Amino acid sequence: MNPPSTRWQSSLLPFAAVTVFAIFTNSCAQTADGRLAQGQGTAIGAVAGGLLGYAIGGQRGAVAGAALGGAGGFAYGSHIANKKAKYASTEKWLDDCIKDAESKRSDATAYNKKLDGRLAALQRDIRAARAANDTAKLKTLKGQIRTEKKEAIQQRDSYKKEAELQRGAIREAGSEAPGKVKLLQNSTKGIESQAVGIDNKVERYAALESQIDV
Repeated sequence: MNPPSTRWQSSLLPFAAVTVFAIFTNSCAQTADGRLAQGQGTAIGAVAGGLLGYAIGGQRGAVAGAALGGAGGFAYGSHIANKKAKYASTEKWLDDCIKDAESKRSDATAYNKKLDGRLAALQRDIRAARAANDTAKLKTLKGQIRTEKKEAIQQRDSYKKEAELQRGAIREAGSEAPGKVKLLQNSTKGIESQAVGIDNKVERYAALESQIDV
């Protein structure tokens, strides 16, 4: 007998395929590239939604998650296709994608450095407040840590979203303009690397918060 995880995956795959086909064939994409982007987005969304749905609600949750994920993935694929269609050529479109990705990578790098400085300052302030037995200051610092941790999470998620958008652009470009695709891949990897760095800072914020028992 197959284990539960195998059974739900076996039942989800046909459903995911039907979801992709149903949305794909009823789409309004006018080009092969557009339909490809929509199909890829739908398929990825259906599988991801199924995984999450199964974790929350078992096999029934997996089916519902696949449907919602497929619809979300279709919208995402449509966004990529529509954006590309506004440009005269794939090269011009990729140039703008690279420009956007490089800007985000630079922003994320600067934000990571800012967090390093803030975490070091908070650590110093915590030590000083403890040495002075200043409970009020420790409470204030704990509030600051929570606020900054929340902001870091939001920033991390925004950079992850940007990387996802650029990954979609890379898939949409396919084998066209390989040199520019390579540049976009490098910039996207940079964004992803910085997002991981911010994630580490979020953990450091959580560790600092746990040190303040007031």
